[in-house]
Amino acid sequence: MQIPSKKNIIIFVAIFIAAFIGYTFFFKGSGVPASLTTEKPLLAQSDVKGKDLLRVLLSLNNIKLDEEIFSSELFTSLEDFTIALPETGPSGRKNPFVPIGKEGESGPKATPTKVIK
Repeated sequence: MQIPSKKNIIIFVAIFIAAFIGYTFFFKGSGVPASLTTEKPLLAQSDVKGKDLLRVLLSLNNIKLDEEIFSSELFTSLEDFTIALPETGPSGRKNPFVPIGKEGESGPKATPTKVIK
């Protein structure tokens, strides 16, 4: 076992001091401890997500619809072009988890046991 020389000890101490100074300079911060409890208003304007959407929705309150449109001749002359869809039969399988080809079979049968008294 070799005894460390004074030069190695001085280099080690210098590196340790430089690391400590670097840590305190870069990572320590401003020195003012952050409060553990901060109070914010429940809905601050800067925190509300979708405030553009909220502004648009609130502007919809000012829109007035003239109900006379529905009784106009142009509206009543519109034709309905909807297509009636035919009724479809049952789709799919009763149990989609049963392997294909085994649909008619039920699961394992339980055999009754005799109770001996």
